[in-house]
Amino acid sequence: MLTSNRIGPAQLNHFTFKLGQAGRVIGGGARAHALVDLHDAHPATDGVRRDAQLRTNPQPRDDVAPVVEATLDDLDEEGIKSYVARLRDVRPRIFGDKSIPEILTMSNVLVRRDATLIPTLAGLLALGRYPQQFYPQLMLTFVSYPTVEGPAPDGTRFLDNVAIEGSIPEIVRESLAVIKRNMRRRAVVAGAGRQDIWDYPEPALREAIVNAVVHRDLSPASFGAQVQVEMYPDRLEVRNPGGLFGPVQIDSLGTETLSSARNSALLKMLEDVKIPGEDRTVCENRGSGIRTMLTALRAAGMSPPEFSDKISSFTVRFPNHTLLNTAFVDWIATLHEPGLTHSQIVALAHMREGALIDNPKYRQIGGVDSRVATQELQDLVVRELADQEGTGRGRRTRWHQDWGIQKGWLRRAGESLRPIDAPKSLMR
Repeated sequence: MLTSNRIGPAQLNHFTFKLGQAGRVIGGGARAHALVDLHDAHPATDGVRRDAQLRTNPQPRDDVAPVVEATLDDLDEEGIKSYVARLRDVRPRIFGDKSIPEILTMSNVLVRRDATLIPTLAGLLALGRYPQQFYPQLMLTFVSYPTVEGPAPDGTRFLDNVAIEGSIPEIVRESLAVIKRNMRRRAVVAGAGRQDIWDYPEPALREAIVNAVVHRDLSPASFGAQVQVEMYPDRLEVRNPGGLFGPVQIDSLGTETLSSARNSALLKMLEDVKIPGEDRTVCENRGSGIRTMLTALRAAGMSPPEFSDKISSFTVRFPNHTLLNTAFVDWIATLHEPGLTHSQIVALAHMREGALIDNPKYRQIGGVDSRVATQELQDLVVRELADQEGTGRGRRTRWHQDWGIQKGWLRRAGESLRPIDAPKSLMR
């Protein structure tokens, strides 16, 4: 039991790019359609709905609601010790001379109700021994399916099925362990050689899981909904109740540092709550989660995640493939284009998969600023690897198929063009 003090150029922004016949790149339409293939973008009505919410809805306070059935005994004593010690250490001016009840009240772990201190919902989720005693569905479920549609025709419903309970730090730790045991390792190109990597990089998974459990809807109407992680042979999906909150828009995720928290007290609390067995806290609360996710995927040569934002849920979808695989390296070599930057190569990989790339999307997948994105996209046009389309000054530049034949790296195959045999080295 816890008592007292004992616990001591701008035009390119409007162009899109995609791969065309024979592996070259042709234009793909106006920017209004640029993100359709990679993102489940908001309909216009969603934008109106979000603007109305911002004007009329105050900051939710569901996370600081008292859990009237809970007592101090429902909080983890060791977790409280670590939390209080950290607050006194990192914020000595505020918490250095405060008692434990004062610290827990000031940080919204506890709230006073009828002269008695009891846990808040945030306090129970962050530092509780077993929050599901009071809210059985505030947990995470993991299911691994045998086919891309789900259950197999032979009646096999799933390959793994786990309900993960406990406090948020415990859920994060166990979720990553369960996902990892269901992943495979594979060889990918790394410089001049190859290396073995997991299907999905752990930093990206960690951020997706943390975002889902921290930013989920905690209003009473959502108490019956879990965070869901679903693994298919071709993708991994992380879904939480409640869509994006506040001014954050889906097309700005990862490109802006704007952060808006539905559960602001819970998020603030988890800055100082450590994951069991690790020396890191659950989150940073700096709006850097999506950028960390994108950086990890980019470093692994993988596609960025797809985001789907609905009123009742938010989903992060990780495609299970590596863009910079051996087949792509061989294809790049057929282009005979020295001096391509890494971000240009990654962009070509996306275009080869049929994606439409505009300036914002290029910044996201390449990790570059707007100026560099503009220059590098223009360079792809100059090299005749891409053809820009747009109404800006009426300019259009299309690649002519005969150019590839003249260069000697394409041959005709019926009505289409195919790369000829190519060297096996990556362009530098």
